[in-house]
Parts: sequence; structure tokens; C-alpha cells
Amino acid sequence: MKTSLIYLLAIYIVLLFRVDVSAQQLENISDSIRTDNIILGESYSVYDSRIFSSSGQLNLVQGATFKMLESSSKITLELDSTNYYDFFNYSILLRVTYELKSSGVLPETKTDSLEINFDTVTTEPFKSKAALVIKGCQFLNIKIAAIEVRKNGQLINQGSSESSAILSKAYLKYSINSKISYPNLPLAVDTLSLTYNETTRSRCFHWNNIEWASYYQLEWKFLNSYGAVQPSRLLSDKDFKFNSTRVSVTDTFYCIPSIFEQGNVYYRVRPIGKSYENVGEIFYGEWFSPKRIVQMPGNFNGNFVIQYYTESARILGDSIHEGDEMNWQYIASYAEDGKRKDVISYYDGTLRNRQAVTRSNTDNISVAGQTVYDFQGR
Repeated sequence: MKTSLIYLLAIYIVLLFRVDVSAQQLENISDSIRTDNIILGESYSVYDSRIFSSSGQLNLVQGATFKMLESSSKITLELDSTNYYDFFNYSILLRVTYELKSSGVLPETKTDSLEINFDTVTTEPFKSKAALVIKGCQFLNIKIAAIEVRKNGQLINQGSSESSAILSKAYLKYSINSKISYPNLPLAVDTLSLTYNETTRSRCFHWNNIEWASYYQLEWKFLNSYGAVQPSRLLSDKDFKFNSTRVSVTDTFYCIPSIFEQGNVYYRVRPIGKSYENVGEIFYGEWFSPKRIVQMPGNFNGNFVIQYYTESARILGDSIHEGDEMNWQYIASYAEDGKRKDVISYYDGTLRNRQAVTRSNTDNISVAGQTVYDFQGR
């Protein structure tokens, strides 16, 4: 019993420490306000108090000591599920004018509509909820510009008792959600390398540890080149979107077999953590890929132009698999935490399978198999 208590106390201390680390790194704010009184010309506002005051003025309490990761606002018009059961049909249309502000961005004013309806007369489906999501907003001011209430398809006079009775069956909700990061802990790794082991003919990625990360996502992409040199380039997120491989690992290294044609291997990594303020929410760090700085001759006066390129491992000469002298096919099957089974098959000139080698990266034991054909190739 005593051992169990000590064990539970140790877990509690570890969790307490991790909460402190996360709180220093990430901070969420979420505010939601509901009003049951929808009034023409009325204004409503919701904001991130770390950045704006209630009047919409910048109020940077933390100054430039944090980075805005994501922010959004939402306006919702919804029927009250406890108050809309009537044997007729009606609809509510709101035209809202809203002003949105973000730090470092000029304010914008937009107009949009939200419409809901309820129908028990016909068999047509009805819409009990309408929502408007605004990305990148940290201050939202809403004004009801117009209200249209219809009963059985007929427009009802604004301000009448019947119009007010129908409006009372709906409510307006407006909310804001934003996430910031403080720079005392990094959002990305700052070192990432790819080394080649000639003995095992494998390539290993290495990166530095991030304190708040639960695991890492490593991604690599191969671009073949049958010219003498693969042209240098700066890769973007779009370049990694297709024909790339991604694994999730808890270690700060990962090795793959060097089975490539002539070309270049580009790679990047990002840390992944968990928010301890919102259980189950995953926080994604920033991608990091090493860059290479190249001085290019300028157009005049002998000046140089600085250009940045994504660093890559160049596959040339002896590092090309089998020297491009055999027909081969490589298949990798992945499981959790980067577990992998590699199968490489070799083919003769008639594309018949002659040999297959299988290896798992958990035990690094290779199993080879050979296929023998008769004189008729059967």
C-alpha cells in the first residue's frame, strides 16, 4: 500500500510539472456570450482581453512577448430547443454588420445574413441553426442591421407582438477563441541533420529535443534527377503535400534504408504536444527544415544576391541503390511509433521477380527469399 501511494504521488508531481511547462508555453482564451433579446440596432461585442480593450483599442498586456497561433470568432443564430414547438411555420432572417480586428491588421467591416426556420405544416426539412465563422479575429463587434420575421411565408411587421413572440423562440450567440504561445519555450526544433552510414547503407535523421513535445512528426520527400546535379530549390508546405512520407516518433532520431535513385532527399520535422488546459486537444508545433544560404552573382557592380534553399541529401555515385544497374521495387509498411517493415524485390530483364529481401526496423534482421523458374519461365 505504501509503495502504491509513493507511485501515485510521483505521477502527480510529474503531471503538475508538465502542466506548468504547458501553461508557460501555450495559453488559450475562449469566451462565449448568449443573448435571448434580439433587438434591431443593438450592438454586441466579444474580444481577447490580452490584446484589445472593451472599446476595441489595442491593449497588448504582454507586448511583443507572445505569438498568436490561431484565432477565430463565431456568430450563431439558433432556435431554443425548449421553446419552438408550435403547429405553424416561421422563419427569422438577421442581417448583421460586424467589425473585426486583429493585431497588426487594419480593421474590417462586413455584412452577412443568418437565417433559420421552423416548419411543422409541410414535410420539408427545416434549419434550426445558422452560424458564421470568422478566422483570424481577436475583436468582434456585431450590430443587428435588419430583422425579417415571416409566418406561413408572410412578412410580419417589425416590432409587433407577433414578431416579438417568434423572435423570443431564438437566441443569438457570439464567441471568440484564440491561442497564443510565449517564447520561453521554442515552437520548433532548431537542428535537423541527415547522415549516411555506409556500412548499413542507411540514412538517419537527428534533431534536438523539445521539452513540451509528446512526440514528433518527421517527413521526407525524394525527387529524382537524371541530370548531373539536382537543381537547388526552396520547398514549401505545398511541395510536401504529395508523394512524401510522414512518421510519428517519440525519439529524436529515425533511420531509413538508403534505397533511392539519383536525386535528392528533402526533409523536415515538427514537435507535437498536448494542451493540458483542454484535455485531448493536440497542439502542433512549427515545421523546421534546414536551409542552405547561397551567394549568387548580382546583375551589376559585382554585388551578390543571397538566396535560401532547402537543405537536402544528394544521392549520387555509389550511394545510388545498386548503381542503377538492376530492376528493383521497394515497399515499406508502417505501424505506430515509426515501426516499419521494408521489402525490396529484384527483377530480371523480363521483369520476373528473382529475389526479395524483408527486414523490420525493430530487430534489423534481414530475411532473403529467391524465386527459381524453369526453362519456360514458369
